[in-house]
Amino acid sequence: MARDDLILLLLDLLGPASRIDPDRLRALSPAAWRRIDHWAHCHWLMPLLAWRHGETAEIPAESRTVWREATQRQAAIALNQRAALQHCFGELDRSGIAAIALKGAWLAWHVYPAPALRPMTDIDLLIEPDAIVAAFDCLQSCGYRVGKPLDVSLTEHMQLEKHLPPLIGPHGVPVELHHRLWEPQGRLDHLTPSQDLPALRRRATTVDGFAYLAPRDALVHLIVHAAHSHRLECGPRVLVDLAMLLGRHEIDWPVFWADAAQEGYAGPARLLLELSAAHVGAAIPPIPEEAGPPPPSAIRAAAPRLLVQDSEAYASSSTLAAALLGGPAGLWQRLRRRRSAAEAAPVTAGAIGGGYLGWFGWFGSRLRRTLGDALSPAVWQQSRDLARFSRWIGK
Repeated sequence: MARDDLILLLLDLLGPASRIDPDRLRALSPAAWRRIDHWAHCHWLMPLLAWRHGETAEIPAESRTVWREATQRQAAIALNQRAALQHCFGELDRSGIAAIALKGAWLAWHVYPAPALRPMTDIDLLIEPDAIVAAFDCLQSCGYRVGKPLDVSLTEHMQLEKHLPPLIGPHGVPVELHHRLWEPQGRLDHLTPSQDLPALRRRATTVDGFAYLAPRDALVHLIVHAAHSHRLECGPRVLVDLAMLLGRHEIDWPVFWADAAQEGYAGPARLLLELSAAHVGAAIPPIPEEAGPPPPSAIRAAAPRLLVQDSEAYASSSTLAAALLGGPAGLWQRLRRRRSAAEAAPVTAGAIGGGYLGWFGWFGSRLRRTLGDALSPAVWQQSRDLARFSRWIGK
């Protein structure tokens, strides 16, 4: 089976078993199943596949066994992450710092049928910008450690990124403190929507002692994070996130689409919602005219590939996509964004790996890797898909 067809089957496997033609499964070779298992591992899909298809006889027994074992491991991990969330919220609350848990922390425990079905790699917390440095210091004083050395001050880091460097807590779970939900305008190769953070905080809800975004705001965050921040590189799990969210919560769709049209994410919203409906069975109402035209056929065709793209080649593909978008000037602008952090940090004695000199080392390494990856047709396909996607959402 061709790679694109196999990707479409993987997306369909994320939905209920009743939606899959058994003949499609019987036709797969052992090599095809190994590739599906590889993608499922890379994108944290095994627990979901076990839940959906653990009794599907047409799927090899060895695959179903691996999926079930992943579910058991993830159940234990989810309990540890819940304890980490409780600890983090408690320490911040004792210091008078309000936090809102984002994405996975809410989805796993309040949207999915079981937390093991929605693995998390870290805990994301939204903090008021004027309190985020205090929150960072608070957690460090409670035993949290910075995941990697800082090249710039926290204030300078806030100007470059949407969150501070990850902190590793006593439970071993990375925690990211966000001062915004997505990147500011000019940080990416395309336009990014505006965000009214005070309004988001006012609409936040509290469940079991934790604050979360309101469902409509969580829906927007999932869409913008997947489309604008990652150009779908975040993986196919977002389609399930959307379907599960819409299955549990009512959305004020007129308000949603009016905001989407005004703030610039209507096209990506339509694309992701339609993909979720087509592959996972998400229940979405008819798309209104104010949502704009359907995504171009080339974007619709490329979207599944972008959802299951090669993450190891993403850096090279992104670099090549920047060149395809803006030529040498566009490529240099992308590199300058990476360099800006280095320029903000003075190089100290022995700190050759960081600061301005560190940027030159990174640049040389990145250039060698990109030139090597450029020989791969798959990387060029991924680069073209990324560039096309950026042009589309940049309109």
